[in-house]
Amino acid sequence: MYLLRVTGTLLSSEDKGEVLRNIWKPTLQFAFPSSGKRNLKFQLSWLGRYEWLAYSKIQDGAYCTWCTFFVPTTGVGVGDQKPGQLVNTPFQNWKKAKETFDAHQKKKYHENCAISAAAFMKVTRGEQQPIDEEVASSSKEKQREQVNFTSC
Repeated sequence: MYLLRVTGTLLSSEDKGEVLRNIWKPTLQFAFPSSGKRNLKFQLSWLGRYEWLAYSKIQDGAYCTWCTFFVPTTGVGVGDQKPGQLVNTPFQNWKKAKETFDAHQKKKYHENCAISAAAFMKVTRGEQQPIDEEVASSSKEKQREQVNFTSC
């Protein structure tokens, strides 16, 4: 995710699906770096508690995978603010991690990104048609129904 944010590279749908399916996950043996006077560090258990959470070993920071890929480019919330930590920049304040993660997943833009991510992954797995194809298919079906109705 770091390279995506730094370079501003736009990914194709195929590349986006590939990245989402293959996000690096630390092993039980991974030694998270500690920071501050209290030597706090990222906790592996958070990845199990928050399915949207990803850890960047390059930045020693956490990101929301769903919001990183699906947050509106126009901004979020009142005044269309650009999202910060967990989306555009890594979250690194481990002392406040759980409260920040809990608050993040209640945000409306996160809920919308979760819906977008789930639909996107269904499309990439072939479980659902892309919405533009569904709309086109629905329109064609309605046209057929109208033709059949007028033929009676």
